[in-house]
Amino acid sequence: MPFWVTAGDGYRFRYIDLPEALRDATINCATADRAGLLWFFSSSGLHRYDGNQLLTFNQVSRPAITGNFINTIFADSRDRIWIGTRTGLTRFDLRRWQTQTIGLPQEQELYVTEICESRNGDIYLGTNDGRLLRVKGNGLELVADLARNFPSKPSRGAISFLQETGQGRLVVVSNGRLLCVSPDGTVQDPGLRERVTGPVYCQGKDEVLLNIAGKGLHSYNLETRRLRLLPAPFNDTLNSGKREFLFSLPGGETGFLVNKRGLFSYNPATGQVTERMKGLDVDLAGLRASDVRTSGNKVYISLSKSIAELEAVQTPFANLLVNPFELAMNSVRSILLHPNGLLYAGTYSNGFVSINERTGEKKVLGNIFVYASLLWDEKKLLLATEGDGLQWYHIAENRFERIVGDTLHTRPEDRATDLYYTSLLRENDSIVWVGGYNGVFRINPASGRSAYLRAGKDWPRLQRSKVYGILNAGKLRYFATIAGLFSWEPSTGRLQRLTDVPMYQVQQFGRELWAGTNGRGLLILDEKGAVIRELNTENGLAGNAVYFILRQGNEVVAGTDHGLSVIQLQTRQISNYTRMHNLPSNEFNHSSTCVAGGRIYLGTINGITTFRMEDLQRFRRQASIPLHFTGFSFSNGDGAAEHVYTLPYQKPEQLEIAAGVEYFSLRFGGIDAAANQAYYYRTRTDAPWLEIGRQREMSFAGLAPGRYNIQLAARLNGSTSYTTLLAVPLIVHPAWYQTWWFKVLCGMGLLLCGWLFFRYRMQQVLREQKLRTKIAGDLHDEVGSSLTRIYFQADHLSMRHQDKAALQKIADSSKHALSTMSDMVWSIDARFDTAADLVTRMRDYLSNLQNDLDIKCIFELEGDYMARPLSQSVRQNFFLIFKEATNNAARYSSEPCIKVQLAFQKHICLRVTNSCTGVNGKMKQYQGGRGMEQMRLRAARMKGRLEAEKKDNDFVLLLEIPA
Repeated sequence: MPFWVTAGDGYRFRYIDLPEALRDATINCATADRAGLLWFFSSSGLHRYDGNQLLTFNQVSRPAITGNFINTIFADSRDRIWIGTRTGLTRFDLRRWQTQTIGLPQEQELYVTEICESRNGDIYLGTNDGRLLRVKGNGLELVADLARNFPSKPSRGAISFLQETGQGRLVVVSNGRLLCVSPDGTVQDPGLRERVTGPVYCQGKDEVLLNIAGKGLHSYNLETRRLRLLPAPFNDTLNSGKREFLFSLPGGETGFLVNKRGLFSYNPATGQVTERMKGLDVDLAGLRASDVRTSGNKVYISLSKSIAELEAVQTPFANLLVNPFELAMNSVRSILLHPNGLLYAGTYSNGFVSINERTGEKKVLGNIFVYASLLWDEKKLLLATEGDGLQWYHIAENRFERIVGDTLHTRPEDRATDLYYTSLLRENDSIVWVGGYNGVFRINPASGRSAYLRAGKDWPRLQRSKVYGILNAGKLRYFATIAGLFSWEPSTGRLQRLTDVPMYQVQQFGRELWAGTNGRGLLILDEKGAVIRELNTENGLAGNAVYFILRQGNEVVAGTDHGLSVIQLQTRQISNYTRMHNLPSNEFNHSSTCVAGGRIYLGTINGITTFRMEDLQRFRRQASIPLHFTGFSFSNGDGAAEHVYTLPYQKPEQLEIAAGVEYFSLRFGGIDAAANQAYYYRTRTDAPWLEIGRQREMSFAGLAPGRYNIQLAARLNGSTSYTTLLAVPLIVHPAWYQTWWFKVLCGMGLLLCGWLFFRYRMQQVLREQKLRTKIAGDLHDEVGSSLTRIYFQADHLSMRHQDKAALQKIADSSKHALSTMSDMVWSIDARFDTAADLVTRMRDYLSNLQNDLDIKCIFELEGDYMARPLSQSVRQNFFLIFKEATNNAARYSSEPCIKVQLAFQKHICLRVTNSCTGVNGKMKQYQGGRGMEQMRLRAARMKGRLEAEKKDNDFVLLLEIPA
């Protein structure tokens, strides 16, 4: 595996992280379709990978392909994948998501080895027996039989290369022989008598680039038949069994990927070969590279167990010491550029190394971990290590020398980490400040004499702290530690802790201190440690852990845990850069910086990135991520899952969710390195963004019917705002019971039911009123007349008969029965169901009571009652309570006077008052009894309340019922 990868001259190399299911598979023919999704095959079938989901197609999949013995695949310009196998050809229409087997008539054998597309869209294929075929509709037609024209053994003229030239003819390599075939089938021998091995590349109309067995890479003109050896610095490796591949590069150049040498390009206009990526130490032979294909601005290299990507990028960053495998990163802790031109770096993976930027050569100098380094003089470096103490490194001798000093602590727990140092600062020609796991001290490296700061109440805390950064600020020294920021004044020896915020580095800009913290971003402090301003992710910083700070002119460069931030000192405007802009990693290391020769070198957890500020200022940052909606899944009415994978090719105007679908999901993906982001989505433009993290699927359950606009966004460049990456309209169709017309019908049905119920109740009421009126009339006419006759007969007889008292009793009983019957008839007669009739009846009753008993009845009336209706039940029970109450009041009153008050407000209130005292203020008689219980029962039937109490010398009965 390569130890370092560069993005020089606009190219970047990386390995694509494939799913776990392919760890043991052999990868072949990796290519990309027009949507940028990756296609390749293995022994288990054909695969599509979108950076998130892997789809596999074989003989039993839906759709199915001809067989798993695939020789080659080709993605054409009309969203079709052509699959050439040992048993035939399969056409995979990505827009329809359908496959179709295309074969020869009469069951002829078809062993496909090569597939290409002409400029007019025709698909050509070559076979292992030398036949050149063209797809016509759903069949194949023979263009040329090269085995018949140029017979050879034992491979029968197998076609190993097929491509159209600028003249519209096909260049074919058949059994190592270069041939040209016109569209009408005419075969021409261009006269090359050399055996062609490996890939061929057609450059322009007549020129082809090819590898002649044992002789290197050549250019051959098909018209002039001129053969020319390319002036390439890599031809010295061709005879040593190493591999090279040819492919197109943006700008019309041809690319050459040479085993263990790197990337080169050939310019046909100048005939020059240029090295594009120095030191690309990729063992193509050891990794069994089998195929290289170009798609857009990317080149895909099929390796035995993985896929590598070579991409043309626009970036100001060049990267060193990068491990393309993200799970095996190469963390860099120290960087130093020596005047001799070598770059010295302390790494976790390789120890202490030197790099020649001009040649790309890397050399491991020692198996020690260097955390900080100082250029002492041209002959030696001072190194602070983790575990090996302070070291001299003698450059010319490539020798390390341990500095033995008197820095050991007295406590045993401190001695274990006494040789772990993290920061260096040169005070003068002989004294160096050293920060480590156990505080900070000064040392003379030549003599080994050292001194710890042991003054003030804060020195024990400093001694127990890990010191990340040391700053010489004139009269003061500042120490950035895990326990906060400390200041020390040499003139007075005063040491104090200014803040307890964990810090990685502190720098002084004017009168301000800029401190990189662990979790609070950048703190801008005054000289006394008071916070003036904070810069963090809330106001645009890339991350809240800031490992280093550099000032370059009017800008400050800050390395964080989520990218690189560049801050304008005057405006505080922040620009952020991440892996999207070709950084090797988004996370930097503390104090791993170097500025020399106009370049900035920064250490990350996966190598070094280097750039110039003027290049960074001119750079136009990428504004989006190449993504597509790649899958749409939902559950149908039977509970089975349905999947749609045509979204990247059909570009639907909107997605539709059928009625009854309770759950569906929308997948998105892209194999670009920048796709490793945290994503957000929303369903309406006025809704808040919801975070889904780094997963590339949005799931919805129970989404209400209606129209939506699904939007996918990310916070690019560490911005606080959201950048919309994808959007698609969505319609959720309602079920029949959720449609507007069903709701209207339901409303109309409810109205109809209400109207019918009202009609029914009206008819019931009318029938009841009619029946009540009839009963009242019958009672009045039949029973009333009979009782009246009895009354008059008994009264008449009482004047003549000897038993006058008995007859008078009959007459009184008849008269009482007539009165009771009259009340009953009145209470059930529907014509009197109003409050006005109740008041009239009460007036009549009081008048009769006053005449019969010779007492005074006072009737007070309040409120509007003329138009107020009363039900038969209320009218009857209210009147009977009134009768009982007035009768009791008349019977038990100590004075011949009763008072009746009737009020019609929110409630109907009846108050009957009578005097209840006799001689010497005692009650005349007991008032209440069983009659009171009966009245309470009648009040309960009307949902009212009845109370009776003695107030002073009066007995008051109160009835209150709802209006």
